[in-house]
Amino acid sequence: MITHPVAVCALSMALVAFPAPALAAGTIPARAAASPRSGLAGPPLDASLRADLRDMSAVRKYPNAGIEHLLENIQVTVHPDGTYTETKREIIRILNKRGQDGWSEAQEGYDRDHQALHLDWARTIEPDGHILPVARNAIRDDSPFADYPTYDHYRVKTWTFPATTPGSILDYHVTLVDHRPALDHDFADDDYFYDFEPARKMAYSVSMPAGRELFWHVHHADPATPVRFARSTVGGRTIYHWEIDNQGFTLSENTMPPAADLEPSVWVSTIKDWKAVDRWWLKVNRGKARITPPIQALVARLTRGIEDPDRKARAIYDWVVKNIRYVYVDMQYTGFESMSANDVLTRQYGDCKAGSTLLLAMLRAAGIKAHYALLETTPEGHLVTDSPALQFDHCIVAADLPGGLTFLDSVGKLVPYGTLPGMDQGALAMVTLPEGPSFVKIPVASAQANEVAAHQVVDLGASGDATVSVTIQYEGLAAASARSHYQQLSPERTQRSFQDAAADATSGGRLLSYHVTDPENLDQPMEVRYSYLAPSFADRAGDLLIFKMPGFEPGMTDFEQARRAFPMWFDSRSQSVNRTDIHLPSGYSVRYVPSDVQGEAAGVQFLGRYLEATDALAFRTQLAWKAREIAPGEYPAVRTLLERRELFGERLVVLQAPDRTGAEGRKSVSDAAFRKNH
Repeated sequence: MITHPVAVCALSMALVAFPAPALAAGTIPARAAASPRSGLAGPPLDASLRADLRDMSAVRKYPNAGIEHLLENIQVTVHPDGTYTETKREIIRILNKRGQDGWSEAQEGYDRDHQALHLDWARTIEPDGHILPVARNAIRDDSPFADYPTYDHYRVKTWTFPATTPGSILDYHVTLVDHRPALDHDFADDDYFYDFEPARKMAYSVSMPAGRELFWHVHHADPATPVRFARSTVGGRTIYHWEIDNQGFTLSENTMPPAADLEPSVWVSTIKDWKAVDRWWLKVNRGKARITPPIQALVARLTRGIEDPDRKARAIYDWVVKNIRYVYVDMQYTGFESMSANDVLTRQYGDCKAGSTLLLAMLRAAGIKAHYALLETTPEGHLVTDSPALQFDHCIVAADLPGGLTFLDSVGKLVPYGTLPGMDQGALAMVTLPEGPSFVKIPVASAQANEVAAHQVVDLGASGDATVSVTIQYEGLAAASARSHYQQLSPERTQRSFQDAAADATSGGRLLSYHVTDPENLDQPMEVRYSYLAPSFADRAGDLLIFKMPGFEPGMTDFEQARRAFPMWFDSRSQSVNRTDIHLPSGYSVRYVPSDVQGEAAGVQFLGRYLEATDALAFRTQLAWKAREIAPGEYPAVRTLLERRELFGERLVVLQAPDRTGAEGRKSVSDAAFRKNH
């Protein structure tokens, strides 16, 4: 199928080319039928294209859109052995400069080991009907994985359209010829009818040979723009055809769920069940996880004196993630056959399936049963279980341990044993058990498991200056993020980052000391400590000291808009805790602190509280994201809660000097009155 790189190894693309297949005469609009090849200039303009040049109604109808899809037509002809030939025609109108900037280049991907991609024509049609073909020197064929020769057989053909001014039309046609089916004698594909830009017509067809049955499912169809289906027989072949018309413009939103879980799509396959997929995977990778003498010797050394299976698994996992360099590529574009475990051990690098194969062999050498677990990472959507196919973009390991089936990800370089990267959590994995494939939902860690806990101690002087000591502890995915940050910093830049933190906290802040635990040591909790001098921590106003609580960053990122069309989706749960203890100057007391704030909405919880003592003031906040998805109807309540949190963090704290301190004085200043005046 003509594919575009997404998932674990995403490539930016201008004209996206979804995986797709083919059609037959009589089932598609005449304007989209294949034409004789006439060089990159393409066929003569038909009446439909000339009419499109005159029709600029989309500029008024879709002011937020950059382009309009006039046509996307994909036709696949499947051969008896499971190979196929696919054609795709894309016709796009540029509506404005945004469209010109974003859509002047097109890309299509293919695997050179078993596919050939031909650019039949590519042209710009100017508003007056003049045709400008893409220049030969404006076409290139590159490997996005050229840095990894083992995996560079996936190619991307890119070309640049000339003169893409608003009102012009971009028109191209490509043919992909596949010489080897991905799965023995079988065919599977999917096509998405959505692009966050308006589309007049999107069509997808599959032509099947006699005697071959095609199973298909349509997902996430919108009743307002239904996916129409037609089936016909032409020359002994069965033609399956789907199309959708007049999709409007939809403004994409930050933190929305994966597009694959929202877009209307059709999934097709000749594979009857997942057992066939499981058998094929195991056949292709048979013997790859063989236990060789070097592997056996390494495992014996790592597990010497360890009897507990869980501790053995931990020792093996730690060695793999620390010593095997991860090559960041996606199985969809580099194939499903792994390097052998012994080769991975020798070369000490590999992609996810290679790292998993070595991990599998080492666990088995330690007497632990282990299996491949194949999944679609959650940022890319979820497996479509009613359409058996090689939908996976990631490979991990499922180990049979005393506590049950335990998932281990060889690419989790920054997460300790027992923690999985956020892209794995919540995914549905196909585990290749001896008795057959089993689908298991990978657990999602709790908010507490991904906690950032900050503790500040402020020694405040009567002049308003202060010395501040900060300790921040990270857990789970928060620790992985912190480890990544500090691994990439040189010692000089690390010191500078703490100097900047001190300066940002208060005007004239000066760093006194700092310490970062070893980010490479996954067995050690991730923690940073620093202290700084804050010469203007509090402002003096007569006998008052006034300040905001330090280290509290409210923020409304992703919640700026009043309402949403799509749910909010997060790849993990998380929690932040802030504990600040302020030692007051001698004799000073609290004149005013903000009232407590506490609330919960759609799994989001916030607590903000001040606690007074004779010579100290304590500040506590806790923000927990316990839900991974917030529905549009729940969004306003969450936004309101975060607005309350922001206001709480922006309010001032007032201390009073000892000569005017007293219960009467504090009671005379109400919360409302202070808010009004300050």
